Amino acid sequence: MQAQNPDAEAPDTPYTANGYEAYYGPVAINDQDKTFVITIESSLVRNLVGKSMKRKFEVSDNKLVLTPDNPAEGWRVTYERY
Repeated sequence: MQAQNPDAEAPDTPYTANGYEAYYGPVAINDQDKTFVITIESSLVRNLVGKSMKRKFEVSDNKLVLTPDNPAEGWRVTYERY
């Protein structure tokens, strides 16, 4: 995932300053709660391997929005189909 704030005036955060994060693993989706959990099998950040991360998702029209389960993390990713 490449992370960059679309607001050019916004200060950098640890996510946007480093700019790149990659990981993979199996995903369990809970449609009722609009959440999913990914269990990290491999990652550029080695201390994530073996951990599970819960994320919230929202789908509307042509957009998918992902947010952390903990709002204090302060990020959001939006994918848009063109």
